Amino acid sequence: MHIEFKKLFDRWEFYIIFTVGLLISLFNLIGIRSENQFCTIFDVPSAFQTAMIYGGRLSEFFSVIYLPFLAVLPYVDQYYSEKRWGVVACELTRQSRKSYFSKKALTIWIVAAGSIFVIYLFNQICCLIPYPITQKRIFLSGSIYDQHLFYEIQHTPMPELYMNFPFLHNMIHAFYACFNGGSVALSGFALSLYMQKNKAVANLMPIGIFLLVNFLGIFLFGAEFAPAIAIIASPVYTITSLLPSMIILSVSYIASIIAIIMKINYFKDII
Repeated sequence: MHIEFKKLFDRWEFYIIFTVGLLISLFNLIGIRSENQFCTIFDVPSAFQTAMIYGGRLSEFFSVIYLPFLAVLPYVDQYYSEKRWGVVACELTRQSRKSYFSKKALTIWIVAAGSIFVIYLFNQICCLIPYPITQKRIFLSGSIYDQHLFYEIQHTPMPELYMNFPFLHNMIHAFYACFNGGSVALSGFALSLYMQKNKAVANLMPIGIFLLVNFLGIFLFGAEFAPAIAIIASPVYTITSLLPSMIILSVSYIASIIAIIMKINYFKDII
């Protein structure tokens, strides 16, 4: 595994895409800060409302558009590159096919999920600096955040966490984002095992599928069937359950794992 991570840290794509992700999280905070610069002490939002996982100008852009790029570009095309330059044949003389492909898949998943979580956690920590932990308006209007209590608990998948443990609520959505990004990365790796036209196809195919699934889900069935939209913790999309999107992601995981296993055992184009 350490060799795979060494290869990762030698790739400039990882540093660029991760740095841009951190900058997006900062710009989201700056945008929210500019919107609330004239708030009184009773109107200022809490640190958990201003987090990118909860909402903001760039929240949708990050979860829907940028997240698949963050999951795919750092390392998903590594197998294609190694096969193109004849590295795979050399690697398979030193280790089994199962070991080689398993390490690749695990590294790709860890990189995707880890990068996404670090960015969301970094943004949440930054939000704790300029904003209070609790919101004063709770005690004045009787609402949790900006809406009436009944509306808020009816339009969030985890109302008890939402009301009583906002940090844990945000982090669970961040973990869900990691699960989401991991599915994109793993499906991209599985596709790269069979579709080896060029590097652009290896990278753009899983991103295109991710965008298509979310587009069809939200317009045909609603926000609950769009995994990228379910990442956002705010009740603005009236999502009452993460189960539909979790089922979609689970199907993606199962299909990707089956494709990888078939490549290991049945499609032995190299050694």
